[in-house]
Amino acid sequence: MSEVLLRFAPSPTGYLHAGNARVAVLNFLFARQQGGAFWLRLDDTDKTRSKRAYEEAIEEDLGWLLAGLGGGWDKKIRQSERLALYETALEKLRALGRLYPCFETAEELALARRMRLRSHRPPVYDRASLEPERRRAYEREGRKPHWRFKLEHRPLVIRDLFRGESRFDFARTSDPVLTREDGQPLFTLTSVVDDGECGVSHIVRGEDHATNSAVQSQLFEALGYELPRMAHVPLLRGGEGEHSPLSKRSNSLSLRALREGGIEAEALLLYLAKLGSSKTARGDEDWEEVVRGFSFADYGRASPMYDTKHLREVNRRVVSKLDWQKVQGRLSVEDLRLLEGEDGQRFWQLFCENSDDMLAVGDWVRRCFSDDDEAMGRVLPSEEIGKVVEKLLKKRVDRDWVRFLQDMEKELKLGGRSLYVPLRRGLLGCERGPDVAGIMGLLGEERLRQRLCRSE
Repeated sequence: MSEVLLRFAPSPTGYLHAGNARVAVLNFLFARQQGGAFWLRLDDTDKTRSKRAYEEAIEEDLGWLLAGLGGGWDKKIRQSERLALYETALEKLRALGRLYPCFETAEELALARRMRLRSHRPPVYDRASLEPERRRAYEREGRKPHWRFKLEHRPLVIRDLFRGESRFDFARTSDPVLTREDGQPLFTLTSVVDDGECGVSHIVRGEDHATNSAVQSQLFEALGYELPRMAHVPLLRGGEGEHSPLSKRSNSLSLRALREGGIEAEALLLYLAKLGSSKTARGDEDWEEVVRGFSFADYGRASPMYDTKHLREVNRRVVSKLDWQKVQGRLSVEDLRLLEGEDGQRFWQLFCENSDDMLAVGDWVRRCFSDDDEAMGRVLPSEEIGKVVEKLLKKRVDRDWVRFLQDMEKELKLGGRSLYVPLRRGLLGCERGPDVAGIMGLLGEERLRQRLCRSE
């Protein structure tokens, strides 16, 4: 195995969420840093749960995310198109005496497991179906078997890029099921066959697969494949007060929901790439340096917590770096219509540091240039403030808006929130935002009169 090849292998049974997207990002970064390839593999052999709609969503969402790195996967394969390979592998295991039929029902297996636990024995399958008499009895009943891989009870040491050295005792591990009663091949088999046939050099996945990897190491050996290097990353734990691992049911953290919520691909990439490492995402990193400096040694063993607030801060910094042409190209038709004849570059210079995402940019456009005061929440300030604004607008002609506000403070004997909050409410319909002098200069005298002065 000379070339570096990594893969990301989601099952199309739901939308990608931040947790498995992080695994995809780590695979992608390592592959690119090593000058290798990155493949997308769709593990879609489960016909009852796999959906074409989820497959399309995975490709769309992952493509959006990796486009932030200027790339995507180098090749895509589907397990449903490789069934013949799995059947060949099963025949080889049968010939080796490593595959055997089992006839117990799910209920019988659960009962046996409980009985072993009560007697303080490891809750592993007891290989009862290997007994000739019992097997013949099951066959006479007309039962259809599932098929298990017979593990060799010997010690194993895996040197994990994340976890260090891990030891496994196969005497405490059940022989894994490789096919169901209906003949459907399962993940334990299909993943090994595809990794072996494709020449995958490194497998980077969640630490919940550590036991799977140990079991699969014997399958790699039995089928004559070279064992890839392993890296089992700590599971990402959920935000919003959750302390359990993320799952496809974490809909608010799906890539689809994050996209719709205004998160930039580059921001999510930076955040996920550094989450759990000794480096903190800022939002102004150079991606070439991120790729060059990538190392599993920078990551800790603890499960990192997904922090929405931090991601939003990274997103704000990424958005603030966008040039006006990019921002303009992503605004809605309605917002672009409002910007006709306006100084868009000046608008962006004023609001770029106050926009958490592109949704906020559109909101600022409407607050600045829409004439719908009620929809924007704009309210006239007090009569006293309105009269002073009118007086100063008639008096001043040099358009020095900082001086204009200084004169207002003197006239009204007000400052701070007492003056600037009502002004922002009148100008934009909100209490927080950019410098009020800058807003006044952007809007111009006609809008200032309309929004701040009371009609006689």
